[in-house]
Amino acid sequence: AAGDTVRYLKVPEARVAPLTPPPSPPDLPGPSNHLLTYGVTDITDADGVSADGAPYKFSPAAAFDIRFGRLSMENVYGPENVQELRMPFKLEYWNGSRYVTNTADNCTSWTTATISSAANHHTLVSDSGTFTAGEAGPLRLQATGSQGTDRLTWAVDEWLREDSDEDGTAEAPSALATFGVYRGHDRVIYWQEK
Repeated sequence: AAGDTVRYLKVPEARVAPLTPPPSPPDLPGPSNHLLTYGVTDITDADGVSADGAPYKFSPAAAFDIRFGRLSMENVYGPENVQELRMPFKLEYWNGSRYVTNTADNCTSWTTATISSAANHHTLVSDSGTFTAGEAGPLRLQATGSQGTDRLTWAVDEWLREDSDEDGTAEAPSALATFGVYRGHDRVIYWQEK
């Protein structure tokens, strides 16, 4: 039914290159020859009645990529008297060796309503929209005139989280916004970040 959903548990071991399940060969019908097969182990309706014959196995009817993705936010910094500091964000997926922009995503919606921050040094401008070719935004942070750093954390669905600290739990994406003049070490003549 249209209201049915399939939940995918995101674990670090699933970080692999995109997977496209092939269809069953014409001479071998059924789900046994699909690279990806789902199984429903139990069905119970609202009255508590269970279906007979489980497990039920099925495979996708159409080929589609299954990607290990995340929402990525960039750290930003600027003077405390800047009118607006812009924080880029985008959707990415693991291509087998690194994260790349998910240019195939033109439908995921986003809203700043699910972003939390102590916001001691900025005010987040309310906004929402839909990703286009994996990109959207940027977030707009209006400086309040004080120096310091604020962490913004975005409460997103599990499929957009990542276990960035490798503790076995996927965290919500976050980034730092620093307001004030950044001064490097006096003894450094040239400094380049990549």
